[in-house]
Amino acid sequence: NTELLEPTKSEFNIEEWIYETGVPENCAKIVSDRFKVVQKLADRLAKGEKVLTDENGKALFERNEYITQEWLAFIRRLPRDISPETMAYVDQHMNFKGCGNAEIMAEWYVLGIQAGYKAIRPDMAKFLQKVGRRKFLKPIYTALAETEENKTWAKKQFETAQHNYHYVSRSTIEDLLN
Repeated sequence: NTELLEPTKSEFNIEEWIYETGVPENCAKIVSDRFKVVQKLADRLAKGEKVLTDENGKALFERNEYITQEWLAFIRRLPRDISPETMAYVDQHMNFKGCGNAEIMAEWYVLGIQAGYKAIRPDMAKFLQKVGRRKFLKPIYTALAETEENKTWAKKQFETAQHNYHYVSRSTIEDLLN
């Protein structure tokens, strides 16, 4: 029966889901209150508010209270021109630069590079020595290659770290830096 195959607004639209580009109109919209909390936190930090501690310096947020994806949403919400001082404040309370989670650290390093937060360099150097996955290396080295000063530093790191990288990672980074 062909009338059963014709989609309506409330039915699953096979044509749109399979053959068209973009997200279909009837895709479920998922809203997370926890994501909203960390995104609002990022917005307030971007405005210069010291929202990670109370007036007595007691932590209001603990890194382990939220999952990796929530902290990634937080970091991605921060402006690319965030001040190095604000980044240092966040690191003082959240230690993203040395937290041990490669997803968070890589995202934090890229933001730090873009913001001119050079205090992350010792931790980033350790990360570049230890982690060989292209997924993490390429965004970091790409951000570093944007300025001559950072590119020079990146080349030094690559010289000592490249033996830890897979051939594909090593080739990608060589192309970025040359």
